[in-house]
Amino acid sequence: MKPLSQASLLGLTLVVNALAYDYIIGGGIAGLTVANRLSEDRDKQVLVLKAGSNAENLLEVFVPGLSGPVHLNDRILTINAGKVLGGSTVINSMIFPRAEKAQYDAWGTLNNNYSWTWTPLTLY
Repeated sequence: MKPLSQASLLGLTLVVNALAYDYIIGGGIAGLTVANRLSEDRDKQVLVLKAGSNAENLLEVFVPGLSGPVHLNDRILTINAGKVLGGSTVINSMIFPRAEKAQYDAWGTLNNNYSWTWTPLTLY
């Protein structure tokens, strides 16, 4: 018997055969990056899971400061949350910080794999 996992989507119960996938990865920014790299091998099946929705069409994600405040009992609270595909990067004010070249090259040295150094990774 193959293990099955259950999840809920829009009130519907989903059953996923976990053994049908080689990798099951969370849908935050790091997980999406890893899933993208793993999916380059067409012989591998990658499943990305994330609590939340796809936010790619939400204007407030792409325009910094556009998300409005929440009003509670005459109090104004701004609530930032990352429960979407991509995780909390949707609230990072469109900032993309990149590490230094030496840090990327150290990854390649540590795992003895050139594809994890600065030059190949700047393609992503």
